[in-house]
Amino acid sequence: SPTLGIEKLGTGYEAVSWFQEGKIKEVINYCRQDVELTREIYEYGREHGLIYYCPTRGVRIEVKVDWK
Repeated sequence: SPTLGIEKLGTGYEAVSWFQEGKIKEVINYCRQDVELTREIYEYGREHGLIYYCPTRGVRIEVKVDWK
């Protein structure tokens, strides 16, 4: 997450592959972290009025949000 500086455990595509391979614990961990990051990004945006995203590696864009 560019906003929080936290790396995700994987991608949605990887989660699908893990599921197909029967790696259910990996899927659970991925989903749990994804939900936690989503909540933390929301809380950051609500408090600071902005979040960040990276459309390409090395580029960080500020996005203003109004989540109050």
